[in-house]
Amino acid sequence: MKFSENDIISYIDSQKSYQVFNIDYTKKEINSIKNFNIDKFGDYNSYNTLNNLEQFIKNIGKNSSDDIVTIIDIIKKLLDTILKSYKTDSYWIAIRIQSKTTFFDIPRWHCDGFYHSNRNKLQTKFITTLKGPTTLVLETTKEEKDYFYKLQEYKDKSILDESELDIEKRKYISENIRGKKINLSINNGVIFVAGDKDKCLIHSEPKHEDNRFFISILPATKEEINEIVERSKNASKNFDKFNKFYKAFKYPISFLNKENKNYDERYQLKNIITMVFNKNMKNEHINIKYFDFPKNISEVYWYEEGENDVRPWQFIGKVRYKNKFKYVYYIANTDYTGFDCVNSEMKLYVSKSLNRLLRKAIPSDLIKTHKEIQELKI
Repeated sequence: MKFSENDIISYIDSQKSYQVFNIDYTKKEINSIKNFNIDKFGDYNSYNTLNNLEQFIKNIGKNSSDDIVTIIDIIKKLLDTILKSYKTDSYWIAIRIQSKTTFFDIPRWHCDGFYHSNRNKLQTKFITTLKGPTTLVLETTKEEKDYFYKLQEYKDKSILDESELDIEKRKYISENIRGKKINLSINNGVIFVAGDKDKCLIHSEPKHEDNRFFISILPATKEEINEIVERSKNASKNFDKFNKFYKAFKYPISFLNKENKNYDERYQLKNIITMVFNKNMKNEHINIKYFDFPKNISEVYWYEEGENDVRPWQFIGKVRYKNKFKYVYYIANTDYTGFDCVNSEMKLYVSKSLNRLLRKAIPSDLIKTHKEIQELKI
């Protein structure tokens, strides 16, 4: 395989939005790629190491040992060339083995966000597809990119389901987007800019008309990779916490959701919200139209699952409000008859200040008996 370091270095120096590179595979490599069988699907993510790569490749399908060795060798050569060109030994490599699906029949045109907090340099990533459909790339002028950002503002208030809204938004953008679509082959690799609004590459997953073997490599400094690893760990913890939280609060929250058979108008937001007094002893203001609780929950700091006639459901967290955040304390209580009967109540206390919420809304005995809540004080 030939993959020019000099071409990559020239691209890095140019600071262009993207560049397509030709990867000159040997006949043996081309045959191994062509023959490689995909039976199982999944992701491989690794930082600064290729631990378990061999086992991951072996598990994908029934392949000869020669083809497995060749595929692993291709990945290592790609990685080695990228790291030498960027003069670093730190990286995040991701391999996606994806099945046929109709989910991306409508493209998801987007720019990648910043991968880490060092925004003083252009953040760039290498991608290639060994098998299956290749990434869709859109070359745009400044005017076409500015128009793309306007398309991103699409909203349809009549659609309540988030997945349906996502599809409608993708459809709207795909029908109106402007730019030159670049056709890639499996012999192409692409390096592109992320994060920077002026230079980031607009791209999309392709139609998954066949199984797909996709590789991405993000070269960076050791500190930047450590930051990504830490954020990944936190995201995983938050994902687990959210799953447990929504499972624990499924019953009371079902009475807030208009699409749920348990929905009860008594628990409309306007009936359960209490705005905490601000420092001037006036209620903070909120426009319920922009307060999509509980869908707007972004963080759960503490929660306790309730039980009918035993203890209330309670949680403290942060929610999105317009382009900012607010803090909430939610409490729901009922007797053995449940929330659809008379002897039950819900309250949602809201404030732009977490400290104010702790002082004015949350019972002092609750704070005294829970260390996690005490540690929330700033």
